[in-house]
Amino acid sequence: MPSALLIEEYPQRGISFRAISSQICWILLKKDADLFSLFFDTFKFSNQRTTIMKTSISLILMSVGLIFGLHTSSAQVRDFDGIWSGTMTADDGDKFSLTLYIEDNTVYSVTTNDAGERVKVLSQDVSWSDGEGEQLTFIWMNTGGVWTETQMHSLVWINENELSVYHYRHVSNKSDSFDGNTDWGYASEGLLVKEGHHH
Repeated sequence: MPSALLIEEYPQRGISFRAISSQICWILLKKDADLFSLFFDTFKFSNQRTTIMKTSISLILMSVGLIFGLHTSSAQVRDFDGIWSGTMTADDGDKFSLTLYIEDNTVYSVTTNDAGERVKVLSQDVSWSDGEGEQLTFIWMNTGGVWTETQMHSLVWINENELSVYHYRHVSNKSDSFDGNTDWGYASEGLLVKEGHHH
C-alpha cells in the first residue's frame, strides 16, 4: 500500500464502475435466486430432492457472481499502486509537475494542505478510474459558477518504477455574449517515477 501521504476526509462524490457493476450483478443474481425459490414454493415442492436442487442452483448463481467479480477486478495485470511524481510537458512547451496517488486501481490527484502536507484530492464533482491490461485511465470533472473542467490521464506501465502519462485538459466557460460556451484546452505528456525509487 502506498505510504507517506496524509488522507483527509473531503466529501467524495466519485464513482467506482467496478463496484457498481459488481453490485448490479449481485442484485440480479439474488433476484434470480429469489425467482427460483418462488417457483419451488408456488408448486409446493418441499421434499429433500427439491431442497438439494434449490441449494445447488443458489450455489451455482453465487459462483457465477464470484467469477464475474474476480474477472472485473483482475482485468488489470500490473501493479500501479504507489505515489508517482514527474514533470509534464504541454503541447506549447510549458511544463508542470504532476503527482498521482494510486491504490487498488483508484487514482487520486494530490495537493498540499495549509500545513504543507500532501493530501489526496477527494473534492472533485466526478472522479473515475479503471484499469485494463497494461493501462490505467483516470478522469475527473469539476464545475463552479460559469466554468466546467475535465481532465483525462492515460497511464501506461513502463516498468515497476515508471509510468508514461498522456494528459488532456478541457475547460468551458459560459459566454456573456451568446447562449453557449467558449472553451480552451491543451494536451501534455510525461514520465512519472515512483516515489522511493532512485536511479
